[in-house]
Amino acid sequence: MFKPTNVTVANKLTLFCHITSTDKEQRYPEQSPQQKVDKEEAFVNSPLHDACKKGNLTRVKRILSQGLVDINSKVGNHQKTALMVAAQEGHCEIFDFLIGKGANMSQVDDDGKNFLYWSCKGGHVGMVECVLEHYDVLTSSAMMTPLMQAAFYGYRNVCEFLVCMGASVSEVDPFGYKVLHWGCSGGHLDVVKYLLSLCILDINSRANIGKTPLMKAAHEDHTDIVELLVRKGANVLQVDGTGSNVLHWACSGGHLDVVKYLLSLCVLDINSRAQGGRTPLMEAAFKEHRDIVELLVRKGADVSQVDDWGENVLQNSDMDGIEEIVKGITRENIVNVRDRNKDEVTAAMIAKCN
Repeated sequence: MFKPTNVTVANKLTLFCHITSTDKEQRYPEQSPQQKVDKEEAFVNSPLHDACKKGNLTRVKRILSQGLVDINSKVGNHQKTALMVAAQEGHCEIFDFLIGKGANMSQVDDDGKNFLYWSCKGGHVGMVECVLEHYDVLTSSAMMTPLMQAAFYGYRNVCEFLVCMGASVSEVDPFGYKVLHWGCSGGHLDVVKYLLSLCILDINSRANIGKTPLMKAAHEDHTDIVELLVRKGANVLQVDGTGSNVLHWACSGGHLDVVKYLLSLCVLDINSRAQGGRTPLMEAAFKEHRDIVELLVRKGADVSQVDDWGENVLQNSDMDGIEEIVKGITRENIVNVRDRNKDEVTAAMIAKCN
């Protein structure tokens, strides 16, 4: 998942620096000792930060045991905490120890950068496992990559960290879902915004069953994400492997606000048919989403439509609570409860039987 450092490129860069060093010395004056110290960011006045930089865990423990140092104190050029220093230098044991002692993971330096930024700056891939452990994100999972988990749980800063460390945004799980699917499923708008800002993700990518990120968001009732995806160019007319579009998924999930928004786009066929001839109205009725059934009927859904088995919306309703749905629809005499399907069974018969 994580890309190792390109040794060939590094060697070429080293050779380039060596060849041009003489030329640089002629064009630029030598740095003063103070400038060199600033660049190296030595922590001569902070034993704790100095020990973290050098990876001396024993010294870190001794300093903190004395109770004379604030573990979250900030020093140096960027006003970094000891945790940031340990993260930048890739000292996992010290990193874990500091957190165990109460180091603040949310603290930022004077530039607003947190320890994840400094982990990326240091470039130590070994820090990945240390970092993810404290976010309850697993580095080894048969189902989801760490990036997918971070997106699903809403850890935007961890997502940025993982991408910075080389995590692939194109990987898929066993069901064909990508990180954008999981971000939309989790419902965290800022995460989805970040993923789309990378400009390398297919907003209409399809999972194994053809489900798109837009369908995921609609089914999980994340209206704000649905709206964002549509604004960013998501195809609302796309269908999955069963012929279901985003309206089918929203009606199946029972999310009124999402359905209202989708209908307001005026591009979806309210009577579109999926596999088996099922309409959005049938999906809503089957799942007993009465408010959506009523909305669809008011918006012009054809309640007389039948599926491939000759069953209308009443016969497609789930057994539990079917009487309430029947009353709501037949009040306007829209559907005849005596209509028969191909097996000569009426909705009234089904209701009586249950």
